[in-house]
Amino acid sequence: MSDEPLYSITRPGQSDTGKSWISVGESITGPVRQNNEDRIYADDLLGLWCVADGMGGHLEGGVASSLIAQSLEDLHPEQMSSIDAFIGKLIELLKSTNQIIYSISNEMFESKQIIGSTFVILVLHRDKGYVLWAGDSRLYRMRDVYFEQVTIDHTQYEALKSQHLLDETTTEDAQNHPANHILTRAMGVREELEFEMVEIDVQEEDVFLLCSDGLYNVIDQMELGKSLYYADDYAAALKTLINSAVLRGTTDNVSAVIVGMADV
Repeated sequence: MSDEPLYSITRPGQSDTGKSWISVGESITGPVRQNNEDRIYADDLLGLWCVADGMGGHLEGGVASSLIAQSLEDLHPEQMSSIDAFIGKLIELLKSTNQIIYSISNEMFESKQIIGSTFVILVLHRDKGYVLWAGDSRLYRMRDVYFEQVTIDHTQYEALKSQHLLDETTTEDAQNHPANHILTRAMGVREELEFEMVEIDVQEEDVFLLCSDGLYNVIDQMELGKSLYYADDYAAALKTLINSAVLRGTTDNVSAVIVGMADV
């Protein structure tokens, strides 16, 4: 890949402001699990970031998340003539990867155990962002003093809530609700991939956080937002979040990517 972008898909806003999107990311096994089934992917030049969380308790969840991350390596700016073509190619790769993972669980394992992975992907292009996800890996956005969850978890809890079949609950009650731990979508669990995609507006001061549930299950949204709001150094902020998750006894792998603008 050349050092200079061939299309404006890469380095959104650089020509106008002298700034570019940069990221820091980390994925750790955590204090309880024996293996890390999470994977992260970051390509600042391309404007593409991903967190994938292999489904805990399922056979070879790390294989599924690894295949998602590896598939993104097939995306290159010189192959893309427009953002629509880029997103189309991305979706094509995700669907193909889903077929591979689905085939592994149905053909290579006699027990027919499901393997799968949640994922959340962020693509930034000029003043637009494109978010694709399946499962409960999340994307948050910090803008000014506002910190919001962009994605909606694909869980039975959220499905019941959207149908007004649940009473109002606190955040703690929601996290402990049995339906909150049952995924309704994930990569590899069905022959046809079911995912969600939204387009969002993007401003130069925005900061994004992609993460797995090993982080947000032990650090609430307000504290996540404060960490980004007061951060002078994205790497230091990320390290603080990861360490806090470990100290609070997260029982899962912990993965996160922070994306923001910086001078180049």
